[in-house]
Amino acid sequence: MASGCASHPALSFPNVPSPVLLGPVDRIGGATATAPASARLDVEVEHAFTAGRYGGHAKREEVRKASFAALEVTAARKDTDVHLDGVHTGGWFFSMLAGHYRDEWVSATGDVRRAP
Repeated sequence: MASGCASHPALSFPNVPSPVLLGPVDRIGGATATAPASARLDVEVEHAFTAGRYGGHAKREEVRKASFAALEVTAARKDTDVHLDGVHTGGWFFSMLAGHYRDEWVSATGDVRRAP
């Protein structure tokens, strides 16, 4: 999932042993998840850029930030699932004669549940 145009933040969960699912399903084609939530995932990846006549500054968070957040809330256990209930993107741009500022982000929230 990504937001923005040229240099944009991305949100992915590579190398996470637990499935990261969109919505309240246990598996693809499966029933609704019934196990109680044991933890909560809340992660945001941001890119910010400032440019002016004397140079610029960039803040670029790593895509791996989401994977580390998922590993932390699941304790890297294979018997847990992350069920995303919200994925949000956003950004804004401000420009003046002397420079500009841009901020873009993508975030995800969800529950961690034991696999059936």
